Amino acid sequence: MTVRILLVDDETLVRAGLALLLDGADNGAMTVVGQAADGAGALSMVGALQPDVVLLDIRMPGMSGIEVLRELSRRPETPAVLMLTAFDTTEDVRAALASGARGFLRKTESPAGLVSAVRSAADGHTALSDGIVARLLPGLPDGRAAVARELLSDREDTIAALVAQGRTNEQISRELHLALPTVKTYLSRIMDKLDASNRVQVAVTYLGRD
Repeated sequence: MTVRILLVDDETLVRAGLALLLDGADNGAMTVVGQAADGAGALSMVGALQPDVVLLDIRMPGMSGIEVLRELSRRPETPAVLMLTAFDTTEDVRAALASGARGFLRKTESPAGLVSAVRSAADGHTALSDGIVARLLPGLPDGRAAVARELLSDREDTIAALVAQGRTNEQISRELHLALPTVKTYLSRIMDKLDASNRVQVAVTYLGRD
């Protein structure tokens, strides 16, 4: 499947570099369908171009990347959004993930890491640059990790561990010999118990429980 990518960054050179890296990457399975220099342009292009993945700069003049992400999350169909930034403050990371970002990458990410992250996002995985999960762990609400340990059943614990390792529902289904709807039901229960709104939050909570 060809992955359609929209690049959103206020810096022309950054967009040009990303386009050079991603257009035709993954053995020709990726294509850059558009580039936007600001939030308004991004929202318009998402509607017109229907990309699978949006690489979205978090800090732009006018409408920030977080504001763009929140607006996209209100739409019936939202592409996978990877926040790409040079400023990976914990506050920014938390705001992005809480608003539905599929991942958060530094602009210092290697070319191979960037391509891998885009493919992961397109396939339903989450993607975080090295060190970002570790930075999130100290900010978990007091006792949250310990509560997570007590709340999850053995099967839920196993599935949460696989989610934390980046497995998709389909991979978990095959590995545990469970029907896909069953995996989805377990994941829904896990998210409810951990008060998580997405897979990244499940992973962060699970990884910080010990």
